[in-house]
Amino acid sequence: MKKIGLFFGILWVAFSHISCEKDIVINTGNVAEKLVVEAWIVNGESPVVLLSKTYPSYGTINFLELLDSLYLENAIVTVEDHLGNIVQLQELSPADLSYEQKVELGTMFKVSPDIIPFFPITLYSDTTGTIIGQELGTYDLSIDYEGEKLTATTSIPRAYTLDSLNYVARDANNDFFTVNIFLTLPDVLGNYIRYATQRNSEPFYYPERSGATWSDLIFAGADDVKLPAERGYNDSVDVDIEDFGLFEYGDTVSISWKNIDKTTFDFWYSIDNDGGDTPFSSPVKAATNINGGLGIWAGYYVSYKTIIIE
Repeated sequence: MKKIGLFFGILWVAFSHISCEKDIVINTGNVAEKLVVEAWIVNGESPVVLLSKTYPSYGTINFLELLDSLYLENAIVTVEDHLGNIVQLQELSPADLSYEQKVELGTMFKVSPDIIPFFPITLYSDTTGTIIGQELGTYDLSIDYEGEKLTATTSIPRAYTLDSLNYVARDANNDFFTVNIFLTLPDVLGNYIRYATQRNSEPFYYPERSGATWSDLIFAGADDVKLPAERGYNDSVDVDIEDFGLFEYGDTVSISWKNIDKTTFDFWYSIDNDGGDTPFSSPVKAATNINGGLGIWAGYYVSYKTIIIE
């Protein structure tokens, strides 16, 4: 049996093969149950918080039942910003989210945002607009659940958006193309990003082979950077190795570019480099900024760039 450390790892694999009929056997051993936070705040949007728990079990699991049972209700969830504004988040369903919030949740689950309203989960957000993510904002998260207290702090860093995109044909056949990202490095290094790619009307997918999470420290000494954008895929797609990561003629390619802080980088870098091609390959020993639990409270400055290969 395979072991898994974080609940959201199960969900990513589950919904990349989106089937409520498929069962899988999971054995997490005798690990004590812990609370798991999957939460974020994006520029221009209210915070979103999902609270679940690790699932020590042995046996077959139906994924929709897993969703319904592990995302927790009746928590007291508050967020306070650097300006002193504070709000208690409301229990909502995915259908109540803004489109941008649905895009973020869909990217996490590797599904279209149009499917998100049908997910049988409870989450926490704010419909009053009391706290909206902004560049250079700092945000404190507090969760009280059945006597357990979780806290975390995140920030939305300064926006360093990509400059432009271009595309280059792989060969004279002009059938497959590399899309390149061009960006100017900030004067002061120590900046971090996470990016995802979208092809036509597909969901945004994070690249897996080259990694979605980057630090500009690896480009120290350079003024400008050209970064090949690896196409991301649903895990169920079978791709020829020679075509992997490439786009095709006629594709509309969009890049979701997220500036993140160091703690968010550490978390996602540990997920991206967990030692296996799926969370079932080995236990995910993820970094976390959640005091008292597991997971991530992340701040994102998100921007987009699009190019048509023609």
